[in-house]
Amino acid sequence: MFRDINKMAIVFQIIWLKEGCRKWIGKKLLAVETEVEKTFLFEECFFSLKRLENEAYMKMFSDHFGRSDDVRFISKYLSEFENLEIEMIRPLLRLGGSNIGVFYKTLSESITNNSNLSKNALCLLQNINLQCLKADWEQWSDLFDSIANLPEISVSDLRITQQFLNKAWRAVSSDNTKKEVKTMIYDENKFQRLRNCYHVNKEMKLSRQVSEGI
Repeated sequence: MFRDINKMAIVFQIIWLKEGCRKWIGKKLLAVETEVEKTFLFEECFFSLKRLENEAYMKMFSDHFGRSDDVRFISKYLSEFENLEIEMIRPLLRLGGSNIGVFYKTLSESITNNSNLSKNALCLLQNINLQCLKADWEQWSDLFDSIANLPEISVSDLRITQQFLNKAWRAVSSDNTKKEVKTMIYDENKFQRLRNCYHVNKEMKLSRQVSEGI
């Protein structure tokens, strides 16, 4: 019922009805007592975000619950990370705030279980709050190493990851002195070697398929 009313309010720009929907969400947020109620509201807010391009309700949800420890709630969605709707990643990141340990764990598992960088993993990297990496920079640095050494990572994804690493390092650096970044993909030579290896492996794979008559 709410979805239909909310859709009508947004599509036809009915101001009083939009305000009524906003107040309904606000009252429901204040009344949440169970995980089921919380999940229901999150799904309603996400539906409005994805289908109606309305971010207001999701922002209300994040503002209300973002101060609490939502690791268990977030983990419920991240447990099926590779099948997660990509549009849900940014709301989960906003909900997690500076508590990014759960996202590190998710990325680490994704990289371990895949031979390339999945679209969801790439989206998570591109939208994570870079300032939050500062406290655990060493483990994130190791994670970037793991990404660089994925056997089937594409050149474009490798380049994007390198660009992200550069931004991340500038964000976490607290002074103007030049420091050596330990992560391998920060090294341009490393990037070139990986790119060359990628093309060589691709050509070898193609040649093998041709010789085997695939």
